[in-house]
Amino acid sequence: MLDARTVDLLGDDRDRYGRARAWGSVAFIVAALVVGGVVDRTTPGGLFLVYVPALALTSVAGWLLLGGASGRGRRLLRVGRSDVAALLRQGSLGLFLAGSTLLWSAVTAVSTFFSVHLVTLGAPAQVVGLAWALGAIVEVPLMFAFPTLVRRIGSERLLVLAAIAFAVRALGFGLTTNVALLLAIQPLAGVGFALFYVGTVTYVSREAPSRLQATAQGIFSGTAFSVGSIVGATVGGQLGDALTLRGLFLACALATGVAALVVARAVRDSAVARRRER
Repeated sequence: MLDARTVDLLGDDRDRYGRARAWGSVAFIVAALVVGGVVDRTTPGGLFLVYVPALALTSVAGWLLLGGASGRGRRLLRVGRSDVAALLRQGSLGLFLAGSTLLWSAVTAVSTFFSVHLVTLGAPAQVVGLAWALGAIVEVPLMFAFPTLVRRIGSERLLVLAAIAFAVRALGFGLTTNVALLLAIQPLAGVGFALFYVGTVTYVSREAPSRLQATAQGIFSGTAFSVGSIVGATVGGQLGDALTLRGLFLACALATGVAALVVARAVRDSAVARRRER
């Protein structure tokens, strides 16, 4: 909903979405570093001392932002099942949804067990927090620079590059157990997340009809990510037991590579369709 509302506020200048989203990554950096220190000095339960108040403030901010939605913003919510079906029947969007879900499944599996992997290698909680902060540090400048990157490279290519970055990260995790090297590889997560998440919001805002923006963002940014989180965590746990965590990371590298091919085909088809319309 926040993605859809942000796109609504930006109007035709949708490539600037990344600059709004960048502040979420800034907050992530601060939280990752602070919580790592809190957990080391208290217990793992100490993270809730940060989480609960922050979530309460988020709910207030969300209420104020969404409660002030424009008339157009409120109309974004009024869709039916036929609208959703029509959205998914668009060949390129349906294929993109499949690729996105596969990608987020693989990325979630890696992310869920990356912290566990670091701890089993002897890394303290503060190093785990630092690892996640390193990824987010890369996200911020990329999100601010997203409009420029779109003009120079193209939003479709950025989506594919993001998937490749995720695949290389998973491959690197599977090939080494050196904590320093793992930390050096982790910034690729920021490259992948910044370009793919922001790229997805931008891509969908252009491909979906304006009256279906909230539904489209919910499906492609929310549902694909949520389903991927469920599948990735569940299947990742099974694969981790069967293959070891390094084997899991290698399997995820392969799955993410396949997702990159699917996404590439989807965005290519949509680009071809736009050229035909012109």
